[in-house]
Amino acid sequence: MELKKYPKEIRQESGSKIGWLYYKSKAKALEASEIAKHNAEIKTAKGFDFGYQSPGDVRECENGDFVVIIP
Repeated sequence: MELKKYPKEIRQESGSKIGWLYYKSKAKALEASEIAKHNAEIKTAKGFDFGYQSPGDVRECENGDFVVIIP
């Protein structure tokens, strides 16, 4: 299995174990969510730890954007 590329985000942030991608559209966020789950499966098999976060989780921000947790 190979890591997949995410759809183009409007903004991104990085943490020590995960990252966050921001999208204007819920459809793009859901697409990124499925990719994040796929990529997390590969990284988990290699021993990567995401802490208490769940790659693929999608949340709506107060401003109407959507954020996706990525591995």
